[in-house]
Amino acid sequence: MEYSGSMSSSSVTRLPSMLTAAQFRTAVMTYGDTTKQNQLRNANTDWWGLVDRTAMGQSIMWRSRHGNNNNYRLSVGSLNQTHHSRTTSSACLWDSTTASSFQRPAGRRHQLKGSREFDQFTPGGVLSNAAQMGPTQPIYDSSSATGYYNWSGTPSADNPLEILNYAKAQGSLTAASATCTRITAPRSSAGCEPT
Repeated sequence: MEYSGSMSSSSVTRLPSMLTAAQFRTAVMTYGDTTKQNQLRNANTDWWGLVDRTAMGQSIMWRSRHGNNNNYRLSVGSLNQTHHSRTTSSACLWDSTTASSFQRPAGRRHQLKGSREFDQFTPGGVLSNAAQMGPTQPIYDSSSATGYYNWSGTPSADNPLEILNYAKAQGSLTAASATCTRITAPRSSAGCEPT
């Protein structure tokens, strides 16, 4: 029986430079009209920090060989991977079974493989809205239908956390294969020819 595993981690090293809440408030008070100024709130929200995370990965594989000459093999593995956006992840489970029978002068190899993959993707608009949402705006609003704060009026940025929690972008894949291969033993001969 063999076992192998690995773990990984990665993080975004370069994020866009955004205005702080104080800088944003100063810009709106200086250049915005009364309508825009009246929409300012007192929050200090880091929208990038709310939608970004350190990505983690874990891979595990088990292998087992049995029978005479290790002619039966079973492999099972899994992969779990989170991505940089808060709700984005991938999960995959796979297996492979191989049975071989060798009888001179030929043999057969039967192989079954299967896998199941499930992916959750970042819904469209999360990153662009995190860049557009003002840092003085709060995350939540108890008077809103969804419980999340959104700018009043249109066009405006949507709350990126609201998109992450309500929008779904996902996919799955199931795959299977079976093969049967005839294996012929190499023939060899020895001899000499007169010269």
